[in-house]
Amino acid sequence: MTSQSPKEAATEEELATYKDAFDAYDLNGDGVVDMEELQLGFEKTGGRSRKRSSVLSLVHSVKDTPKEESSKETLSFDDFVNLMRSKELEDFFEKGPTYANIDDKTTSLESIYGQTPTPEETPTLIEEKMKELDNEMKTMPERNKKGYKEAKEKCPDLVDDHDFKLMFLRCEVFNVLPAAERLALYWDKRIEVFGPEKAFLPLTIEGALKDDDVALSIGHQQLTGHKDKDGRRIAFFDFTVEDSSKYERSSLLRAFWYFIHVTLEDTETQKRGAVCMMRTVTRLSQWDARASTMIAHAARGVLPIRVAAMHVCHPKPIINVIAKVTKVFLGPKLRKRFYVHKGSNEDVLEKLAAYGISHEAVPTFWGGKLILDHQKWLDDRRGA
Repeated sequence: MTSQSPKEAATEEELATYKDAFDAYDLNGDGVVDMEELQLGFEKTGGRSRKRSSVLSLVHSVKDTPKEESSKETLSFDDFVNLMRSKELEDFFEKGPTYANIDDKTTSLESIYGQTPTPEETPTLIEEKMKELDNEMKTMPERNKKGYKEAKEKCPDLVDDHDFKLMFLRCEVFNVLPAAERLALYWDKRIEVFGPEKAFLPLTIEGALKDDDVALSIGHQQLTGHKDKDGRRIAFFDFTVEDSSKYERSSLLRAFWYFIHVTLEDTETQKRGAVCMMRTVTRLSQWDARASTMIAHAARGVLPIRVAAMHVCHPKPIINVIAKVTKVFLGPKLRKRFYVHKGSNEDVLEKLAAYGISHEAVPTFWGGKLILDHQKWLDDRRGA
């Protein structure tokens, strides 16, 4: 009896999810992913460059083509499905979802999350690093700071704002060069996400988000109003509310940018990062993989936020498919901060508590004490 191929073994929902990921890599839309596209994708989402030989070896290991054609340096959709369901991809990325088992009495959260400690901030340190950042922006090649220069002309008060620039320094733990690179990329991406008419408006509901009411209101991203034991803001992401028939994906992306900026209004979160709790979909058809891809590409290495950890709670069996796709679009640091918590409500509450997340910060549907009221939060933000 002939065994099923990976594509034949996949469900229709899984194949639709893999197709979204495939389309994200197929940059020129020719129906195949070539070596350059795959290598660029891994570099863009893997956080470091990959040797062509290692990528080529990975491609050949999953090729589902006749022997005489196996030397072709492209992946068809069938090959891509083989790749997504292969052990080789797991080995290539070195680490998959983490199942938490820690003791908070003996291990610090900073150590668990693998974060670089934030330096002690003194007036002298901030002043020196701010001068270095300004100088780095001045000497940066013109081609690398087109968006930044346009912003300097159209919203100079924001670009030159001390606290705004400080967020980028804190994000990079006061390493000036990566802070400058992030700042330049931020303005390029902000113009791309919001368009030239809104990019330079205040990032408020009444300003740059004035046409995004639906995406803002669904509760895709919410702040819990709580922090972990080290002072990181705790956010809640609800993927069960995704429905691209109700809003444009670009609108959801703008709502995400707004949410990140609101999260960054807290100084300790700028320094230590944010913690995310995630509610996954019950069916693959609920998950908008393309929207997740857009958010990952528009945020990573751009927004001045440190993500300390992502806690996926009470996942459904399809988390294995979602995690595989998600992992492709996360850098190595974030992949290692991707935690999955299974079991009863009591089990999950205990695991979250080990990460400094109290029962008060956990939604009631997971056995916690938090009653989420996203509409009230939005109303309060409109009045802010």
